Amino acid sequence: MVFVHLNSIFLKFETLTLGCEKKGYLMGEIKSTLDLVMEKTKHLSLSEEEKQNNNNANIENKINGLLNKYEDNTLRHSEFEKEANKLQKQYGGDFIGGIAEEVLKRIDLEKDNRLFMGILKDLCNMQTEPIEVLIDNFKEKVQMETNQQKQPFLERLAKEHCISGSAVEANLENDELLKKTFKALKLEFKNRLASLEKFPST
Repeated sequence: MVFVHLNSIFLKFETLTLGCEKKGYLMGEIKSTLDLVMEKTKHLSLSEEEKQNNNNANIENKINGLLNKYEDNTLRHSEFEKEANKLQKQYGGDFIGGIAEEVLKRIDLEKDNRLFMGILKDLCNMQTEPIEVLIDNFKEKVQMETNQQKQPFLERLAKEHCISGSAVEANLENDELLKKTFKALKLEFKNRLASLEKFPST
């Protein structure tokens, strides 16, 4: 890595240029070398936009790292809050708000979302009732669709494979129709979740 000021580079090359002209070197060769040096040192002069993008990427990595540890039970709830508040002071802005946005992305109908609700309620000071109601409603829809598919599945099983009886359970994991239905419900859930307004503070 080259730790030099760009002004110094131009000064050195100006001196080099004069010397090389006397010795008969081609200006094209000097220019080519200068281009290489400029390419190597362009990161030394970041624009404000680039600095902000780097900072945002750093914050995003920190948030994802924290949440991953929390989901893996590597961080307890109190430890998560302590670490998040420390990073809020370090990075400023709306670091806690960034956590809330990422948590909403991670909410899943097939998971236990109580850990996420705890973060939103205790750390982000959000009313989680609208989210919990939405989750419950969609879980009911999923269960209803599953129940509707059970009977036709059992009937096909009896007709095509002569398998029937009270002990027979419908295994719908590989049912293509149900897979498509679940996929559509998940998409609808995510859209509804994203459309919810910012929840008022508790």
